[in-house]
This record gives sequence, structure tokens and C-alpha cells, in this order.
Amino acid sequence: MESQQVINNRAETYWFIEPGYTTAHFSVKNFLFLTVTGQFTEVAGTIICHESEIQRSSVSATIKAASLNTRNQRRDAHLRSTDFWPLTPILKSHFAALTSKKAETEIRCA
Repeated sequence: MESQQVINNRAETYWFIEPGYTTAHFSVKNFLFLTVTGQFTEVAGTIICHESEIQRSSVSATIKAASLNTRNQRRDAHLRSTDFWPLTPILKSHFAALTSKKAETEIRCA
């Protein structure tokens, strides 16, 4: 993730996750022997860091499902189909961290 805009107002720092500079990578075990890897190429979001009260920090991201890329066009078309999105194709998925805590040398959001 590259931060293109950072706003710092004493109590908190904001980072904006910009789509042109960010991808979300994944790997999924399929059956017992095959691992499929890929990425979503359209990701946007915000990170808010409260340095004095780290538990108030947050991460939120939106991923465009149609930007899925596993480097296999046939598999990508299947993953975007109603086999995986039964009602209608999902346009975007939103993710947000529920907790933040300071570990020894890093901040962990889950």
C-alpha cells in the first residue's frame, strides 16, 4: 500500500488507500493439493491511526469484485458468475477492522 495523502491532526493520522497504487492479494486452498492465488486490482479505503489510543484506530477498505484476477480468464469468469454470487453479481465488498491493538513492534487490526 502506498499512501498518497496523509492528514495529521495531532490526535490521529489518516492514510487514504488509493486504487491506482493498491492491490489485495489472496490465496485459497482448493481440494487438498491445489492453491489458487490472485489479486483484486481495484481497492480503496482509509486507515485512521490514533497514536495515543491505538484501540481507537481503524481500517476500512472497499474492493471491486469484478477486478478479480487469477491469471486464468476462464477461472476468473467462473468466479465472477452466479455460481459464487447467487443472487446478483456483487459489485463491491466492504471490509472494516473490528479491533486494533499494539503488538511489540507493530499495530494489528482484525
